[in-house]
Amino acid sequence: MQNYTFKLNKKRLILLIFLSITAFITTTLAILSFYYSYRHDNYGNQNLINNSNSYSDNNIANTTNSPTQEPKNPKDKTDYLAEIDFSGDGKKEHIKIDYIPNSHFAKLNLYESSDNLITPFPDNITFDTHDFFETLKLDDNDSKEYLAWHHNIGPHEIETYFFGFKNGKIFIVPIQDSDETPQIKPLYTSRRELVTMNIDDNSEAEIFEFADEYPPNAPKLSYERANAEVSTYIKEDNQIKNDLIKILMRDNIGEGRGKKVIWNVYRFVNSLEKPYIKRLNGKEYTKVAEKYKKFANETAEKIYNDEPYIITRDEITQDSINFNKFVRNFWKSHPNLWLKVREENEKLPFNVDPNAPSG
Repeated sequence: MQNYTFKLNKKRLILLIFLSITAFITTTLAILSFYYSYRHDNYGNQNLINNSNSYSDNNIANTTNSPTQEPKNPKDKTDYLAEIDFSGDGKKEHIKIDYIPNSHFAKLNLYESSDNLITPFPDNITFDTHDFFETLKLDDNDSKEYLAWHHNIGPHEIETYFFGFKNGKIFIVPIQDSDETPQIKPLYTSRRELVTMNIDDNSEAEIFEFADEYPPNAPKLSYERANAEVSTYIKEDNQIKNDLIKILMRDNIGEGRGKKVIWNVYRFVNSLEKPYIKRLNGKEYTKVAEKYKKFANETAEKIYNDEPYIITRDEITQDSINFNKFVRNFWKSHPNLWLKVREENEKLPFNVDPNAPSG
């Protein structure tokens, strides 16, 4: 299963000049960052709310042009994001960024290699400059590539959509939860990233969502410390503040999150009419989840001499399942809260998410 990840480098020329000086340091930090995030999901970060396992290092914000101000050159309002073979004909199309002035948001457009516009991405979608993108092949027997869009809705809560291309237009690959008609909805993870791989001996990829074990007997953060942290961002007492305190107390700077849980497993279905992603349920979920669990834990032991760190949803309590749902619903319901927290930490002006539901 081929997977291409694009890092969008800000001020490329400056980086090239200093590459000889920073190469060793950058490589060492990258290896250490991967090592500790793989094993511990960044539990050591002492900022309770901003304990982020996000993709913010590899995102639109790191491209050449600043998204927070109008470029000096009017022709310089776009930047290159990635190459992708949406149509599977062996010819790479270009995805370019069109920044929204004086904000941290952007639109995307698809171009031919000759820079002729093919089509914009759907008009109702605005991308955050912290969003992260990957190009992937989801079927070993099909040369078409798809674009994965990862969007942080919380400190380590990420929603993902997949984009495909058909009849000259870009579409969002829908999700089928059971036997219902596929719906436009995101996939979700609270433990770094989705995993997309072909593990079940068929041509079509499986996609793994992850969540937290949240052991009921894990130590909790004190109310006083959680309240002090939350009060930095929310002054008035209300339900939002109380819910966030509840989350921080159980999270306990990552110590309360426990093992990594295979939350859901999906399979890409390369339908001739329109591809979609189907959730695996019951015995089918258990079969594929156990197979990935064995693979991941054996890999961790072999490479890192680590103890098993991945379990399935069947191994956690109903209380833990309910709390995972509570955390996801909280951040989903308050997308601008996470933007406010993030931008205050980064000392950036706060911009309301154009995609956020009103009310």
